[in-house]
Formats: sequence, C-alpha cells, structure tokens
Amino acid sequence: MINQLKKNEKVISVGFNIYNKESKPYFGFENGGFVPEVRLGLIDKKRFFALRPFPNEVDYQGKLKLSWHRSIEKFQKQSGYCSIRGGDDRSFYIHPQNYRKKCSYAWITLLDRVEQLQLPNIQYEGFDCEGSFYDWCKPKRSEKIVIVSCFRNVSIPRFLRFWYSIMSQSFQDFGVILYDDYSDNGLPFFIKHLIQPYQDRVTFISAKFRNERIANVYRAIHYFCDNPNSIIVMVDGDDALIGKGVLADVLEKYELWHKDVVLGRVHQTYRLQAHYRYPANFYAPRKTNGGNVYQHLKTFKKYLFDSVPLTYFKYNFSDKVQLNTNPWIENCDDYAFMIPIVEMSKKPLQTDFINYFYERNYQDRNINRDVKEKCIAEILNKQALSPKNVFRGRKTFRPDFNRIEIDITYDCNLKCFGCNRSCSQAPTKEQIELKHIENFISESIEKKKKWQFINVLGGEPTLHKDFLQIIKILQNYADKYSPETIIKIVSNGITKQSRNLCEIVKNANKNVVIDYASFKTNNNVEYFSPFNDAPIDDNNFKDADYKRACWVTSYCGIGLNARGYYACAVCGGIDRVINGNNGTKSFLDLTEAKLAEHFEKFCCLCGNYKHYALNAGDFIPRCEKEPFRNIVSKSWQEIYTFKN
Repeated sequence: MINQLKKNEKVISVGFNIYNKESKPYFGFENGGFVPEVRLGLIDKKRFFALRPFPNEVDYQGKLKLSWHRSIEKFQKQSGYCSIRGGDDRSFYIHPQNYRKKCSYAWITLLDRVEQLQLPNIQYEGFDCEGSFYDWCKPKRSEKIVIVSCFRNVSIPRFLRFWYSIMSQSFQDFGVILYDDYSDNGLPFFIKHLIQPYQDRVTFISAKFRNERIANVYRAIHYFCDNPNSIIVMVDGDDALIGKGVLADVLEKYELWHKDVVLGRVHQTYRLQAHYRYPANFYAPRKTNGGNVYQHLKTFKKYLFDSVPLTYFKYNFSDKVQLNTNPWIENCDDYAFMIPIVEMSKKPLQTDFINYFYERNYQDRNINRDVKEKCIAEILNKQALSPKNVFRGRKTFRPDFNRIEIDITYDCNLKCFGCNRSCSQAPTKEQIELKHIENFISESIEKKKKWQFINVLGGEPTLHKDFLQIIKILQNYADKYSPETIIKIVSNGITKQSRNLCEIVKNANKNVVIDYASFKTNNNVEYFSPFNDAPIDDNNFKDADYKRACWVTSYCGIGLNARGYYACAVCGGIDRVINGNNGTKSFLDLTEAKLAEHFEKFCCLCGNYKHYALNAGDFIPRCEKEPFRNIVSKSWQEIYTFKN
C-alpha cells in the first residue's frame, strides 16, 4: 500500500483489501477511482493536505453538504487524482454492522472465526460483514459422534490427558468441538498448536470474555453441530475417557439397541468407593432431585438437545419484556439440559461398566453452594417435558392467548423498507376505532381474560388521533381488572413528537413500558427479515407445512386490527393488503382452529416463515441475523401492483 502511494503521485489513498480468494492488482487509477475507504484505508497525509481546499458547499443551516470523503471523491473526478483498491489476499478487513455489536457474544465470536481464518464463503468480495451468525459458526460438525468439551483454565497436563483419551479411541469417525471460556493460563495458544494435524475434525472456539457454562454448551451444540442425528458426547476438559473402546461401545448402544440417550458410569478419585454406582432414574428425574441423569458419561442425540426450549437454560423472570433477555442459569448446566433430555427420551440406557475418569477438587465442593442450590431449584421447577415435545425439522408454534398485539394504525411517518405491515409498500390511513378498543376490553373482562402483555403498535401508533385515549382505556382495564398486565408501546421514535408522546403515556400510566429497542434513525433497518420474500415463491418450501407457523404467534401472541383478530398481527397486516376480511370479529368467538386457518392462508406469503426456518422457525436475536435484503418475490410484486 505504501509502495502504491510512493510510485503513483496521483494516488491520494489506498483502500485496505477485502476478503478475496486471490490477490488482485491495484485498480481504480482512471476517472478518479474510488471514494476514499473510510472504514480502513491508508492516506498520504502530506499529499492530502497539500491538495486543499476540496470542493464543497454550505447548506441553509451553515453545514457542509458533503462529508470529507465525498468532497475528495468530487475533487478526484475533477483533477485526475484517485483513490485505489486491491492488494494481497493474505490481509483483509471486514466491517461489522452496528446491530451485530449489540450482543458481545455475537460479534466477538465472528472476530474469533476471522482470527482462525474460518470465514463463510458468503463473505468473499464483501466489505460489510455478510451472512448470519449461524453462517459464521463454522466449521460445523456432522459426524456420527461429536465430542463437546467446554472448559476454562484447565492445566496443560490435564488437558493432554483428556485429549489423548479421546484421540486413542478405537472408533475414530468422530468430530470434536472445543469451547474455551476465556482461559488466561495460555491454554488457548497451546490448543491451537495441538489441533493443527486435526483441522478436518476439530472446531475450536476461543472466547474473549467469560460466559455462563450453559451458554457455551448451548452455542457449541446449537450453532456448531448441524446434524440432528449426531451423538453428542460430553467430556470435560479436565476429565478423561477410560479405555480405548468407550466410543465404540456407546455407538453400538445407539445403532444396535436403538437408544437415544446413553449414560456411562464414573470413577471418582475423591471417594473411598471410587466406583460408587449412581443409578439413573429415567422415569421421574425432576421429582427425584435430578435422578442422577446428569452424571458422567453424558451422551444423547442432538435432536433431543434441540428440542429443549431455550427458556429451560435461563431464569424465568416474568417481568422481562424483551425476548431473549432473561439471564442464563449460572451453574449446574448438566442438570439444565440432561433432565429435559431424559424426559423426552424414548429409549435411555445406563451402561454397567466404568468408562469416565472424574478428578474433582474435593476441597472446593461447597464453593458457591447457595448459588448451586438456587440453580437446581430453578431447573427442577420448570415444567416436565415428554417425548411429545421432541421435534425434527421445523417446530410447531401455537398462538399465545395471553399476549396480544394491537395494530391501532397503519399510518407511518418512517415507512421502512421491508415493513412487515406493508406501511411503505402499500400505504394507508386505515386505523382502529375507539369502539374496537372498548369492545376488546369488555370482551376480555367477560371472558375473564387477564392479559400478560398488550403491545400497542402499527404503523406508528403515536400517529393515531386517539392514541392517548386508547392507552388510557387500556390502563383503566389494568387498574380495575388486571394489575399485572404490561402495556408496551412499540414506536419508531423517529420524531420528537413521537418520543414525547411515549414519555407522556409512560409517566401517566404505571403499566406502560416503552420498547426503546424499536426506536430507529432511518428507514433502512439492517436487522429486518425480508418480509416480502414469500416462501410460496421458493421451490425449497414447496412441501412446507404452514400450520406450523413461526415464533411470532407464540412469543408476541395473537393480533388485532380494525378487521378483527388474527393468529398474529403480521397475518392481519397481510389480510389488509390483499383486501381480505378474514379476521374474527369478536374475541368471544376466537378459537385455535380458526387461527390455524390464518396460518395456512397467510404464512405462505410471509418472509418470517421462510427466514426463521434457519432456527426451526424459532426466534433469532437481531444480532444473529444476516443483513437485510429488500427482496420482493413474485407473489408480492403482483399483490402490490394490484393494491396500488
């Protein structure tokens, strides 16, 4: 880059290279080249200053119309100077969007993948970070057996004991996921050298900050293992397998005996009876303090782990309004996943021989005992699961009749690209009337319904002429009938008036909360899903079962607009655009069977159904999404052409 500046007097700046398959000659010497690369570039400061002044203008507010780099771009086109790009493919930069940085685990994991040169192919030729978090969690493991080990600050001798115990197994068709929880004893550097000969079999994640252990286990299995039929074998980094035939024996139990959970038995160095047997209670582990199903060696089919709701790994704080914000259970992770896995298992087995070496620090056994007891109580108090909860492929979602989203207006002052209410694609002033809100409240009371959440949105809800009165009606309902109801305002907050109205209703109504995370600064929202990418237009979804729906109906609840009640508010928005009248007019007449008809009718058009398939239809945090692409598939093109 420096050489290019030295040998080309007309070059002002050299952009740092992006991720390419091969090196490229520098280019952009003609016609002013490129705008200077502001994200990562090299500028000849002396040359830069000597060329001043650069062309610009002042607007009516006295502000410069052009940013500095756009001013230079204009100068380049007028003067013959240029900014160039290209270079050696061994160095590159990637620009992570701000939405990815909202969750530290997401973009720090991306950083770790870049450091280890484990980038998805979709990143080739990209300036901005491309793909979803799931795309970046690679290399993925799909072997018959996948050994998963999560650890921190394990001593080198103990880790080598673990390593050689697995690498000496007679059965070798297995993969390994190693998740280091920010060790500061040099272990990550040692591991990177140790695994060099096994790059095709080992996925190593080196965290840059501490995480709860259950979070590491979840991410290792959920994101880095993509075969639902893989046998997951959990081995701690400071423990070891006993004997060379452990994996072969475990595999036999699965393949010949058709088991879906196989537990081993453990040798404990701190006991006088090192071979003490802990019989596993496979029938009622939740009622017997875990029933010993959490003991080593723990193995299970991945689809059972996938079937455990994410909420089973977190505290259940009902006052949390935002999805995915409840904290992880900080201890006893083996309880958290093994108890529900065993409850869902159809054919569990505990082997008769000792196959796991467990060296515990006995003196530390009571450290954080109070925290452990709290975690165990949280885990055991969750609802028991059964084989009926197991899913393969896409989950099935049912409407939550304790939550409702009310689209009080489809008028909007921002009109985001890809709006899932079509406020920009098919604008309208259609809004709900006060009588609809009053009927909703009266019917809720008649049906003895105490709502957990009432979300007020649109469109931009603060544009409704009766916004303050609507909130007052809802608050009166909460005061007199349902004091625990949370009334959440989902506004774009783009104008001062909208923000002020949000603060007014929050300060005047004790049950009202504001979803500040929904506030926006422009109408191009990077974390949006392509709502207009209809699955019916994608041959990959030709056999889709739309009755399975997606997370929106279960997490956000049913929907209400001026046309009636719907399986979710997105369904109601689609019905509005196609000029339908499929809403149920009275809450008293609402049934799950009627809402199932909405899934079949509307989900085939909904990009949410398609793009949340990456997570079996379940919720994907914003920071894990791929950057928004405003895809408008054939069916939506026809719908909007007819509508407009």
